Amino acid sequence: MSDKIKKVGLFGLVAIVFTSMVGSSVYNLPQNMAEAASAGAIIIAWIITGVGMYFLAQTFKVLSDQRPDITSGIYAYAKEGFGNYVGFNSAWGYWVSGAVGNVAFAVLLNDAVGYFYPPLLAHGWQTIVFSLALIWFMTFVVMNGVEFATKISAGSVFVVLSAMIVIIAVLVYYFDFDKFTTNFWGEGLNIGSTSTQVKSTMMVTLWSFIGIEGAVVIAGRAKNSKDVGKATIIGLFSALIIYALISLLSFGIMDQSHLSALKSPSAGYILESAAGSWANEFVNIAVIVSLLVSWLAWTVLVAVVPYDAAREGVLPKIFDRENQKKSPVSALIITAILMTIMMFVVILANNVYLAAISIASVMIIPPYVLSAGFLWEAAEKNAILKEKYKMRMKALGIGIGATLFGGWLLYSAGVNYLLMSAIFYAIGIPFYYAARKEDLKTGKQVFTKSERILALFFVISAAAAILFIMEGKIQP
Repeated sequence: MSDKIKKVGLFGLVAIVFTSMVGSSVYNLPQNMAEAASAGAIIIAWIITGVGMYFLAQTFKVLSDQRPDITSGIYAYAKEGFGNYVGFNSAWGYWVSGAVGNVAFAVLLNDAVGYFYPPLLAHGWQTIVFSLALIWFMTFVVMNGVEFATKISAGSVFVVLSAMIVIIAVLVYYFDFDKFTTNFWGEGLNIGSTSTQVKSTMMVTLWSFIGIEGAVVIAGRAKNSKDVGKATIIGLFSALIIYALISLLSFGIMDQSHLSALKSPSAGYILESAAGSWANEFVNIAVIVSLLVSWLAWTVLVAVVPYDAAREGVLPKIFDRENQKKSPVSALIITAILMTIMMFVVILANNVYLAAISIASVMIIPPYVLSAGFLWEAAEKNAILKEKYKMRMKALGIGIGATLFGGWLLYSAGVNYLLMSAIFYAIGIPFYYAARKEDLKTGKQVFTKSERILALFFVISAAAAILFIMEGKIQP
């Protein structure tokens, strides 16, 4: 990457973290969280997720502070700690997750615009045309330069925050405490035990925080490496407060059965029931603005990762081409093609939005777990903070905590989505082979013995997933 690229300051980094997290999920949180959970279970879910994400945010902060030489962040930690193929799968999984996440943006944006143009709500050909037009529009915007796109995100933070404040204020004004406490633990609602309810929310809460690593991903473009960790923590707590308030205050307006049946974006329909149609119109306009901003931030992230990975030989060289604006043009175009394909896949699901966010969430868990595992390993082997024992033990605790949280997320994801994620990882095998073809010329093995076992595991799991999908045993 050329030294002439303009650097991103603390506020720009916070903007990338905040807008990449908050832009999509917050407006549909009430329905997504209430689909199979009560208010009490949701409180527990946010506590678990908040603690887990704090460990993960601290993981990125410690690693960015102690290993500033690793500027490609989330996949580079996996490569440094666990080898080339694991590093490749971290980059590959992150890239696929971001691309599918952008498809989720397209679906929710479609539904927001559909409030004003109802034919879009049928999720037919109009949705396909609308979404593909936006996918390619965002691609061409970022082609004007990563720093240009970051400026737009930074300038839009106040707009997004203002919308959040208005929504929370209306929810507080119409909040009914008696309604909030009715069936607080889901008594008689046939939604399972409290632990089952909590587990059902995990992919939604994880989706809400995807993007927490945004500052780490573009660390190589930061003015000050110390700002990376600060931006991550600021973004985490800002988002957590907003998420908890909107998802819980909604139970003071509607009960669980009504919340779970709402259309997207559910926050708009909740406000409409309390304050009138103007509130729903306001929310849908806010969704449109916020999603465009968040989508732009994610278009940056999802292009930068494969670009940086290709430059380091983790992904094929086709991803590393720049244009005159120093924008990763080939990564952008390939990503847009992937999103175009995924748009046709998720549109077939029963709940299009939930299918997209569930796939995106499962695909990003391994990169998170591997980053945490790398910190765990580095602290345990005295590779960081060598002369600072207490700080190194704290880093070790953070790494262990974040890794355990990642394990809980994998358990919560369930077998269906884990099997479907294997399809994507199996598809990545020939791309890894292409990226390592130079090894063949020098007589080196592309895969180590353990890497061959991992690749075989992906292939077998993917074959099982395809078989189950064809038999109708699992579906997106």
